[in-house]
Amino acid sequence: MEPEGEVWLAIDFPWESDDNEVSWSGYWADQSHHLLEHSPLFTDAVDAVEWGRTRSAVVYIRLADDGYLWAGDGPPPREDMDVFDPEDPRARQSGGQAMALELRQRAAVSREMADQEARRLFGARLRREREASGLPLDAVASRLGRPVTAEQLADVESGLDELAPSLVFEWAWTLRDPWPHPGRQTRADQLPPFGWVAVGESLIDLALILVKVRLGEADPEALDRWRQ
Repeated sequence: MEPEGEVWLAIDFPWESDDNEVSWSGYWADQSHHLLEHSPLFTDAVDAVEWGRTRSAVVYIRLADDGYLWAGDGPPPREDMDVFDPEDPRARQSGGQAMALELRQRAAVSREMADQEARRLFGARLRREREASGLPLDAVASRLGRPVTAEQLADVESGLDELAPSLVFEWAWTLRDPWPHPGRQTRADQLPPFGWVAVGESLIDLALILVKVRLGEADPEALDRWRQ
């Protein structure tokens, strides 16, 4: 087989599983980036590189999330690119497992930080809308009723807790006077009946628009952006 094109290899493991087994795999493509062959799964990065070198003089491999290493013939194409070392512990199953665990932990921390920021933004938006209505927090909590207490609503507005989607639609009605508003739907009717896509602050927007549509203050077409 005449070496040609280029080979790209990378570590592979189940992100959402505690399974420690890792592998290395990739593909071989020609100069026009047309796929020539998918590689098998290798339990050792050195074996993956050997597979690549029988197909191309241009081989890249990623052992972690810090970019690709050069594993082809000759010097790397860029001076700032590190060269694959067959003795690198990350190229072995035990080292790959340790790297997979580290990457999972980093991803979990990133998700938690993103979730915290989303809760903070959601709560801040609830607080701004409530304050704009002129209602104190305990009044809104009272209108929501069980299971929401003023303390729990304060935690939601501070980003420490969450509000169930059905309660977000109920919350939108609590900002309206008189209370209970004659145009208000019952809690069982709050969730839209079909194909809505709304999360985070978009859910607040949807709840507020639904109230306006219900009261004839907005055209029903205003809801189109949330329909699937």
